[in-house]
Amino acid sequence: MAVHYIWYDNLYFHEDNARKRARLLRRLEKGTPAPDIYVLALPESKERNILDIYNSLELMQPHYKGRDKYVVGIARGREEAIELAASIVEEMYASGKGFDIRSFLNFREKD
Repeated sequence: MAVHYIWYDNLYFHEDNARKRARLLRRLEKGTPAPDIYVLALPESKERNILDIYNSLELMQPHYKGRDKYVVGIARGREEAIELAASIVEEMYASGKGFDIRSFLNFREKD
């Protein structure tokens, strides 16, 4: 496995089927190729993007080996990933937390 996934407790996911969701998470953790799956993660830099969108195949590259990725959402296809990211940002902005994704998700990083 190239990357270490840390799953958000209330993972954003379009699929309502819990069995499909569990199978998909296992596939990602095992590093099984899934070219149509996109991962929405917190950016590594707090000063950068609100969310990063990765194709799951990209996260299998050696560059990501041993890195933690804090995953907040999973989507099938790039367009669905963009729509999911937009809905998370809309929900975050409506909550009154501005554009602070970490605060919105109650995310606490370990120092």
